[in-house]
Amino acid sequence: MRTCLLAFLLTLSSTSVFSQSEPLGLTVKGFSVYDRDVKLLSSEVKSLMYSENAEALEMYTDGKRLEIVGYIVSFAGGFLFGYEIGNLLFNRGEYMDPLLIGVSLGVAGVGYVIGYIAGNKIDTAIELYNSTIRDKTACQLKFGLNNSGIGLSLKF
Repeated sequence: MRTCLLAFLLTLSSTSVFSQSEPLGLTVKGFSVYDRDVKLLSSEVKSLMYSENAEALEMYTDGKRLEIVGYIVSFAGGFLFGYEIGNLLFNRGEYMDPLLIGVSLGVAGVGYVIGYIAGNKIDTAIELYNSTIRDKTACQLKFGLNNSGIGLSLKF
């Protein structure tokens, strides 16, 4: 009986060393926000941030607004550029306006920069939210599952 108990405790302790729990908080992949591999809608992210950190919520909504502005500006620049390329191809260059091509590329570039700034704001908001969540959690000891079995999981 002692041998079985000792073997069980050794097995439990060896699996607890390799037991891992999923990280707490949100992650950003591209312009999408995930919570443990589940894609969240913008309204879900806002409701999570509303209950935990108002500063992160404000930064996230600013980032989303800038993202929309970046899409609109980039679309306008791309449309103008495509219009001039279409004129160049189908009118054999008779109506090509180099000033309009330059302006359209500049507008598209500005839209790209606005989108980049929006992504940085969203990333910063998620990091701020995650730091708030991690500060609230204390040291926890609980059972966890992994590929090799059941073990103890220590979060700190």
